[in-house]
Amino acid sequence: MAEEQVTYYAITGRGKTVDDPHGIVRRRRSEGFVHDEVLNRDLQWRPTGIIAEWEYDSFDDELEEVGEEKAKQIIEAIRARRSN
Repeated sequence: MAEEQVTYYAITGRGKTVDDPHGIVRRRRSEGFVHDEVLNRDLQWRPTGIIAEWEYDSFDDELEEVGEEKAKQIIEAIRARRSN
């Protein structure tokens, strides 16, 4: 069984940066399959077409690839904002 590879992207643009993004998406690759997900308002990962739209220049914002540690920081910041 192949190891899953995960790539994270911060949703930036329109005044947002990696340190304060609109949100976060991830692409999971495993055994030839690709799953794109967005961290939804309910703090659950849900399927999304955002990454594909961005790849085809059909997404209004930008995506910036971030490492796993930065992704964890973004996720925790989103959780903290949503719990207030």
